Amino acid sequence: MSKTFLSAALVAISLLSSCDDSKSKPQVQSAPISKTPKKTITTSTLPSDIVMAQYIQLKNAFVMDAVSKVIEQLQSFNEIVHNQLTADGTTLDKQKLLKGIAELTNKMQSQGFEAQRETFIKLTDAMVQWNEAYPGQEKIYMQYCPMYKGGNYWLSMEEQVLNPYYGSKMLRCGVVEKTLN
Repeated sequence: MSKTFLSAALVAISLLSSCDDSKSKPQVQSAPISKTPKKTITTSTLPSDIVMAQYIQLKNAFVMDAVSKVIEQLQSFNEIVHNQLTADGTTLDKQKLLKGIAELTNKMQSQGFEAQRETFIKLTDAMVQWNEAYPGQEKIYMQYCPMYKGGNYWLSMEEQVLNPYYGSKMLRCGVVEKTLN
């Protein structure tokens, strides 16, 4: 047993001494940090309500820090809301909610990216009201980030927290507060 221990000790010493050669140390380079979350956001998990679906797609664009996608989603959101406003049978209550949403999405189109995120707080409030008045069939998760501007909510189709206010900076910051619908 002592011969085995002695042999193992000699092998370990020779390995350690070969690691001391400073010329053979590898260069350490940092890998670039990806701006996109590891989880891919897909459109397969969208609510059946078209207005809520547009909100979810906009939220997903904020999660991915995708400036051009946010602009694209805002344009689509405005078209959907306009179509809903002019549809036959739209009640006055529904028009009032839609006009509030349209004002916010129009405002967001003329803002910079971080200002859009701030206005997204008010849009979320409007979408909570929308969901209360016109609940969809699917579960909607109300999520909360305690750190963004004193703490703010957003809505998600997924229980897993993906923060639209911080995006890749603090992707998982937040909790599920409650389930709607």
